[in-house]
Amino acid sequence: MKPPFDVRPALPILVSAVVLFHGCAIFTPVGNAITTQYENTVSYFNAYYNASRLFSDAEEEIRVARLAARGKEAQYGNIVPIPSTARQKLNMVIDKCSNILAFHPEGSLVDDALFLIGKSFFYQGDYVRAERKFTEMLVRYPGSSLALEAQMWLASTFENLNKPDEALESSQRVMSAAEEEGEDALDIDARMEAARMYRKKEDDDRALAMLQEALAHAGNAADRARIHAFQGDVLSEQGKFDAAADAYLQAADETADLYDRYYALLHAATARRDAGQFDDAQRILEDMREDFRFKAYLGSIGYELGRTLAAAGKTPEAIEIYRQLDTSFVRTNYGSLASIELARLYEHTLLDYQQARVFYARAAAFPTPAIFQEARSMSASFDRYFADHRKLVQIDSLARVLADTARVTPPDSAGTTLADSLRAKPVAAPPPPFPMQADSLRFARSRTEQELGDIFYSEIEVPDSAVFWYTRSMQDAVDSVRTPRVLYILGEIARTYPDRGYVPMEERYRELITRYPGSEYSLAVRRARGEAVDSARADSAAVRYHAAERLIDTDRSDEAVNEMKSLIHDYPGSPAAARSAYAIAWLYEWRLNTPDSAIAWYRTILQTQHNTPFAAVAKVKVGSIPTPADSAAAAADSSRTKEVNDETPVIRRPGGALQPGAKLPADAETKQPAKPAEEPIKKREDLQ
Repeated sequence: MKPPFDVRPALPILVSAVVLFHGCAIFTPVGNAITTQYENTVSYFNAYYNASRLFSDAEEEIRVARLAARGKEAQYGNIVPIPSTARQKLNMVIDKCSNILAFHPEGSLVDDALFLIGKSFFYQGDYVRAERKFTEMLVRYPGSSLALEAQMWLASTFENLNKPDEALESSQRVMSAAEEEGEDALDIDARMEAARMYRKKEDDDRALAMLQEALAHAGNAADRARIHAFQGDVLSEQGKFDAAADAYLQAADETADLYDRYYALLHAATARRDAGQFDDAQRILEDMREDFRFKAYLGSIGYELGRTLAAAGKTPEAIEIYRQLDTSFVRTNYGSLASIELARLYEHTLLDYQQARVFYARAAAFPTPAIFQEARSMSASFDRYFADHRKLVQIDSLARVLADTARVTPPDSAGTTLADSLRAKPVAAPPPPFPMQADSLRFARSRTEQELGDIFYSEIEVPDSAVFWYTRSMQDAVDSVRTPRVLYILGEIARTYPDRGYVPMEERYRELITRYPGSEYSLAVRRARGEAVDSARADSAAVRYHAAERLIDTDRSDEAVNEMKSLIHDYPGSPAAARSAYAIAWLYEWRLNTPDSAIAWYRTILQTQHNTPFAAVAKVKVGSIPTPADSAAAAADSSRTKEVNDETPVIRRPGGALQPGAKLPADAETKQPAKPAEEPIKKREDLQ
């Protein structure tokens, strides 16, 4: 008898048949579970794949943007903004990887997802969140194949968070691990990171030692080139310019990257220049200008060539280079830099203020961060300088007119033989277009000379000219409001420059205290000497007046007027109130150009301060200031003074050749030729 039929081999066939003929009704729960698991697995890997692809695309965009930005004109800050499309992709990476962490917290790609999120935050400049993600990954997955690279990213994150100690510790961990695992690229990156941190900690010797170790581990020319360039940077900051130039030249020889070669050669030239080797520096820069590959960098190359020629004393050649840049790179950073270098040469070397004024204005026309404030300030200073010179010319012209009108024409000698009715009468000169007083003109000249002294003292910073104009102002007229300040400043100049033969500081201070014992400047000198000062003199009104006077000195005339009006309201009986009223009238007359208001305030002084010294001056002023209605009459007299008004004010200090037909300035006779190479009057930092 045959054994019974074994159904076990046929069981799969029966199950398949049942499924085929009866659908999935019996095994639906099992099918759903399998399908769901499969779909979850697919979406899990797809999410990571898509995130990884998006990150690679964004990283490439950022790399290209940074390569394109190399050598371009620096904008505000040092961070190159990432492209907007790259930022969008990084945000998508963060979203996708966050979903992986949320729905698959125990998956095999969690460490990869954490790493991608950390790098995405890093590229976006969100270093706090980047640090958190890198640290989380290293804590949770210390044995990950990505741990060493994540440690390196963490070191860079600490650097950007300005935590040099943490960055140094992290980079040292990478060094020891990378050397054991043979990861030369990470080893070099870690040593260069450590060198940067040593520099931040102002330990350049250890930074150089670390770079030398990195050089020993460098296995290709590209790594050696960037290490040599880094060495050049450190040596240059140490003032070891010869060694720095050698390091830069080694970097230029080893690199195949065009920008890296340009960077190394340009800095080699500047190092040679700083070492005083002007011919070598000029040769390097001229060779670079002739190399068509550096066409994109002609602005910076020309700028450094101009600086090299100027440093070598080849001023005409430097001016030619700068003028080419000023024309070819107009309204760019290098055009503005060339303009301000021209302005400095004309101001300090060629002593031509007119050209200096032109080029300071050109430099201020385009906002280049490194020099914009200086250019704008100096342009305004030279504008005021020339305006005050024109004002002096006008005052001298009016003084000559006044002298002419004061003379009486003698009678005709032939008239003495005629009858009385026919005898020629004395012919008086025509009256002036508006009342003029010699004292008024003298005070106006003194005030203008004080303004010129202020410009040279605090803005252009030429102490010789400042002393000249301040001294002239006191010779022309003594003003009890302003003269104490002038004496105080002259004392300060003598103290600052004791070897220039100025009137000694103590003599100036003694005159100040003797002639103006109640002024704030006298009180300041006495306090500095430790002398007892009557507290009643240093009242609140005087303090407020002194603060308002500082507003005048900083060219904030409207604010000064408002503050002094408030002072008069609060302290009507104080001596500072009388001084404030006179200062307000003066500001309206000379700074704010509103003669009606000036006359009104001078009349106020006559009415309310008639017992003060300011009343006599105010009486003269009321009759001498032209009102707007007098302008037509004043214009009628312009033909008499045109020759004087057309005179060009002095545009240079002595020491340079005069232009054909130019006239020697009034202050030139008291000044010695400038010697900027031996004793610069004002030190300016070189632009880097």
